[in-house]
Amino acid sequence: MSQNINVTQDVHIDPLFLQAFNYADKASTLKLEDWVSLLTLCFSPLIAHILSGIPTVVRRCPNAPSWLDTLCLYNPTTILWRYLAIADRRARFRHNWNAADMSASNAVFWTSRGFDGSEEMMWQSRAFCARVPPRSHTKLWSTDSIKTLITTLQGIQAFAVLIRGILALAGIGNQPFSATIAMNSIFYPLSVFGLLRLFAAPWLTEEYSYTEHESYETATPPVPQSTDPLLSQQTSRGADNSGANMEQGLPGHKAFHDSSMTIVDQSPVMHVPQNRFPLSVVLRTAYVVLIIAILAISVCYVIPYEGAQQLLLLPVSSSSLWLLAAVYILFSFITIVLFVVYLIRCGHRTTTVIPCIGSWWYRGYSLIFLASVIAMIVLSGIFTRRTACGQLTVFPPEFDQQVCNGIPLQPDRGVGPVGFLTVSPGLNPETWVMPLDGWCSGTLTGDIYPVVPVS
Repeated sequence: MSQNINVTQDVHIDPLFLQAFNYADKASTLKLEDWVSLLTLCFSPLIAHILSGIPTVVRRCPNAPSWLDTLCLYNPTTILWRYLAIADRRARFRHNWNAADMSASNAVFWTSRGFDGSEEMMWQSRAFCARVPPRSHTKLWSTDSIKTLITTLQGIQAFAVLIRGILALAGIGNQPFSATIAMNSIFYPLSVFGLLRLFAAPWLTEEYSYTEHESYETATPPVPQSTDPLLSQQTSRGADNSGANMEQGLPGHKAFHDSSMTIVDQSPVMHVPQNRFPLSVVLRTAYVVLIIAILAISVCYVIPYEGAQQLLLLPVSSSSLWLLAAVYILFSFITIVLFVVYLIRCGHRTTTVIPCIGSWWYRGYSLIFLASVIAMIVLSGIFTRRTACGQLTVFPPEFDQQVCNGIPLQPDRGVGPVGFLTVSPGLNPETWVMPLDGWCSGTLTGDIYPVVPVS
């Protein structure tokens, strides 16, 4: 294309014209500000989803939870279970829901038996509740609403990118997500999980406080009474067990006396959820189905799109891609299995703390998930680069054609696209070829015609 074209070496080119293409640094070089931006975009979904989802821990015994117990609260499976439990509890306590119930459902209580988020603790916590929200739902203008807005916007953005990538795998469009996986996008699937917060968003709050273990005494909280004979028998047995537990020194059932704002239930009847179990089943089913849908999206990204099948043969370059897909597939699968098992076992009763949180294997699962997240961050940081078209990716350079839309300009090769052609009537000759090292993309308009060489 550039052969035998008359190019005058001494011609004067407009400096402003040259300035538009004269870059002192290579376009693929990542500067300090680029790395700061990458780290910010990398951690923002993780921080928004994790920190906005962990509950406030109320200590009901002198011993504080260990770091391993606390780590399990940061597990996304724990957070997703909490969202579902709060929404499910609200659906069943439809007409018996108040601010004290919302406070207890948002908090998690640390007792001598571990974390407790049961409905029994929800009622017992009234004895040592010092402050409740002004309403039985989240205020529109509040910190929790802002957290929900942030996680929702991030989730919508990530969902749009992932769906567009799925369409590219099917041959619709040319923007596959797997081709542009980089350090700034490895937590996009986690952002989509953040959309599940919307199920519990109207009842998430931090506007509450409880008196902790420093001021507990051995008084027994009042025994709840119910007009239901069966429930009365159950609560009576619960009171007997409570007394036995206090004799054994279990402060999880002790009342507090030093707060002048202690919440006292005005009714002697303990709140009994209404018969809303069908609504609860619909809610639980929809929640699990959405997690299954996210699992399906993660599975799709294990399938390399057309033109990148060779990437599977490059274990070093593809390690971060395989790890990302494996982490989200295993996380989604384990979450679905746990939810189905415990939703069936719990029946119509719920706890805002996933029942297996104190087990050794769940702690191991949380540690493995943490290690995988750190490995994803490190590997994506090592392999992230900027292509000639400006896209960030962990793909090796030989796959730039699949990552970028357009064609590379390589004047040193002497074959293929080497630059662009310009027509300037003020010069002689009027047609010039401008060699350019970079990437060209755009929309073809008009006819393609050859450049006639000058004899």
